[in-house]
Amino acid sequence: GANPVSLYYGGSIDQVRIYNTALSATQVLQLYTSDGSELLFADTPTSGTNTLVFKTGTGTISFTNDTGPGAEVGMLRYNTTLQKMEHFNSGGWKDFTNYCTTNTCDYPTTATSLYQFDGDADDTCGNFNGTNNGATFVTGKFDKAASFNGSSAYIGLPNGSFQLTTLSISAWINPDSTSSASVIFETYGYQSGSKGFLFRLIPGGQLDFSGYAGDPQSTELTSSTSIPTGTWTHVVVVFEAAVTGKLYINKVEPTYTTQNVATPTFFASEETNMGALKYGGASQDHFDGLIDQVRVFPTVLTSAQVTELYDEIYCT
Repeated sequence: GANPVSLYYGGSIDQVRIYNTALSATQVLQLYTSDGSELLFADTPTSGTNTLVFKTGTGTISFTNDTGPGAEVGMLRYNTTLQKMEHFNSGGWKDFTNYCTTNTCDYPTTATSLYQFDGDADDTCGNFNGTNNGATFVTGKFDKAASFNGSSAYIGLPNGSFQLTTLSISAWINPDSTSSASVIFETYGYQSGSKGFLFRLIPGGQLDFSGYAGDPQSTELTSSTSIPTGTWTHVVVVFEAAVTGKLYINKVEPTYTTQNVATPTFFASEETNMGALKYGGASQDHFDGLIDQVRVFPTVLTSAQVTELYDEIYCT
């Protein structure tokens, strides 16, 4: 700048800050020690974003600017009390581990069960451990996944479990074949007619949720979109009896060939399984491929919550 007498500054000026308060000596020191090591965004950050971009150059990063006016969106510190790294966002200092979600039971809302298939069929978050019948555990979407052979493998869950008339089921699937009906998750039985529900692929690979209070099914949600083979796809059903029913494929609600919603009924000894339909001692409609990260909720997920599940971050 210059005054009217033309006293011009010769050189460079950078990082000009103007405050509406008088800075203390400590605050001035904080501004000085941040020079050369401050974390900056490539562009002006949007409130609520979590992206961090390091300034180019070398040097030691200082974590001293952890109170205003030094703390800014995008800065880092080490919390000696919690012994964790944190970053500063519009809501204050946040723990990075909050963004690792695959091991979080109630993500993005209260859940009944979580099946991660990381070497077993246990329920990570609930009381409905599975019994493995021929499935193997291989590299999956997140760590391991359950691999079903399409002919005999399935995972049995406690009889009478998940008899819910309001629910959401989320799963990652990677089918090898979609030429025949393939069950992802079911609780079904036959007692004076069909009872329960099936979450599955029908022949041709369309996603389907069918609910029974007799025959034929009174609830049926069938996508017009087919699930591809050989790749991971996120599938979700949300359902409230006689009120609403939706499917999601990779966080997008598809168009439907059928969308009827009614109230399924159950009986106590119904079988519940993943990877096949099983009742009366026999199994059928075996899934051929991989299933991972199955979550069951006792509520109807919103579209925003479905997106959160699609964007899950793997906990290493």
